[in-house]
Amino acid sequence: GALYAFRLTERKEKNEEQAKRIHALKKAIFIVGRQLNAVQSIRDEIAPYSTPDKRLFGCKAAMPPDYSDLKIDFESLSFLLDSANPDLLFRLSVEQDAFDVTMRAISLRAQYYIDHFQPAWLASGIMPGRISQNDARAKIGELIFDSAVHYTDSMFEALDKSAIGLHRILDEFRGFSSHLYPGEKFLRFRLKSNS
Repeated sequence: GALYAFRLTERKEKNEEQAKRIHALKKAIFIVGRQLNAVQSIRDEIAPYSTPDKRLFGCKAAMPPDYSDLKIDFESLSFLLDSANPDLLFRLSVEQDAFDVTMRAISLRAQYYIDHFQPAWLASGIMPGRISQNDARAKIGELIFDSAVHYTDSMFEALDKSAIGLHRILDEFRGFSSHLYPGEKFLRFRLKSNS
């Protein structure tokens, strides 16, 4: 009787631990999916700004929404370190960092535009499309102009890299989770994107 009770308790604890792990995997997949959706939505919004002039003068200075809740709980996924693919946890952390850097790049550009570029642009009296970039650079000022170009290029590059990385890690993570727990249903995202 005591051995049966012990095994029943042991099985119950094992099932509870498995349920916690499955929940942690599902929650992380949901967060990565939301991160990818956020990045793709922003990319779609700025896709019309396809030339350097359009990016510099046409792409608005907008702060990204607050995505502070889109953080993967790495502690709850620490069991992956003992799995057949322990590097997956590290790759997830790299993409989490890339997402954070991307949102920061958008914020930095927006703040720079509001504080420096737009006031200098307005003061210069130039109209975009009617002046070369070299002339605009001379009228706005080299430092302000070159910094605006740098912040803009950094934002576009970060968004592109993050979209690729998040898409890759989402597919890999979902596939590995399904392999680890074959009977479970994990979220499958069908995100539409113009870019």
